[in-house]
Amino acid sequence: MGKETIEVSREVVNQSVRDMERGIENLLAPEWVCLGENVLVRRIDVDDEKTPGGIVKPEIAKQKSNRGIIVAVGEGRFIGNQFVPFGDSLLAGDEVRFTKYGGTEVPMDDGETLLLLHWKQIFLKKRA
Repeated sequence: MGKETIEVSREVVNQSVRDMERGIENLLAPEWVCLGENVLVRRIDVDDEKTPGGIVKPEIAKQKSNRGIIVAVGEGRFIGNQFVPFGDSLLAGDEVRFTKYGGTEVPMDDGETLLLLHWKQIFLKKRA
């Protein structure tokens, strides 16, 4: 009987963790769901108005950041003919780095512009 109680408790904990992850995802992008192999990212702007030597950069010289926070994640990806879910590898709220010219800018209803990336365009994830 004690073993069954432990198994039920683990299942309850696992379900709670999944519910929390969905809750975070809903806070970040409540009305949008990513499909397939796509990831929706909110860019993190890096303060690069000055060079290390103190020279102020003109607007044309500033570059867009390649850092962001994941807002929504698709179901998974296909490797060969087999579907593999993302699982814990990419979750809403993770800080990531992505390719400089990758993705498509998507204007949202609230005026914010998010970036839609294919999962292969994300090359780093910050450890928790």
